[in-house]
Amino acid sequence: MRWILRLGVFLVLSLLAAVVGFWLRRDPGMVYVRFQGWEVESSVVFVAVASVLLALVGLAVYTLIVRWPRRFGQHRRRMATSRLDAGLVQAFEGNLHNAQRALLDASPEPLQRLSALLCAAEVAHRRGESGLADEILRNAAELERGVRIAPMLADAWRAERGDEAGFAAISHRAEAVDAPPIVLRSLIEGLLARSRASEALAPLERLAQVVDAVGAVGQELYHRQDEVVGLVERVQDLVFGDRDGLGTRDAALDLDEAQPAFGVAALDVVAELLQLA
Repeated sequence: MRWILRLGVFLVLSLLAAVVGFWLRRDPGMVYVRFQGWEVESSVVFVAVASVLLALVGLAVYTLIVRWPRRFGQHRRRMATSRLDAGLVQAFEGNLHNAQRALLDASPEPLQRLSALLCAAEVAHRRGESGLADEILRNAAELERGVRIAPMLADAWRAERGDEAGFAAISHRAEAVDAPPIVLRSLIEGLLARSRASEALAPLERLAQVVDAVGAVGQELYHRQDEVVGLVERVQDLVFGDRDGLGTRDAALDLDEAQPAFGVAALDVVAELLQLA
């Protein structure tokens, strides 16, 4: 159907051009221009052809300077988005090598550079390539939006590997009032790994308070308050012991002598509580 429409338009334009050409051949007309002592005299046909050629040259310049760079930028962003999407899918599938390659390929695009670098660093961290992960995070820290998140992730992962400097940095970051959950969790895990479970109570309580900071969970918590109360009681019973004497323990748990597994179990309970939100 489209080719019929195009053929019809072509025939109409050809007929119009033939009529105009016949008319101009009978009377080509004359154009006279005088400006600042300059005089130009030409036919209407020549002026019309020259005007069309100048318009085509202007359109070509506009295309080269404006349209093509814009199209190239759109194509580049589409390719980067496709690579970022493929990298995330492959990471969830467990194909970490190809996922890391796709994410790094997507990182040159400015609008997606930070997200691609952070995802690539996470994949490298999961693969155990700590050096590569730190290098990627250093590149992410050079970005304006990555100044805060990239060093924080680097400190958290170094603390997870048992690095004392990383744990000290996480401890310093946890002193902030608005410390993010990843900092609090890394601090808790580091304290438990160092048999300092009693010091993990304060950050554990702050981590649990994240539920209260989520403004959209009020109705859900109201409908599931029995589950929430049960989870809170499990945390209290695990961390502080059965103070009411209703359970199997009559005294509070000595956290400094407890195994880190108890603290990890408490973290799992808190994570389940956060999942309800």
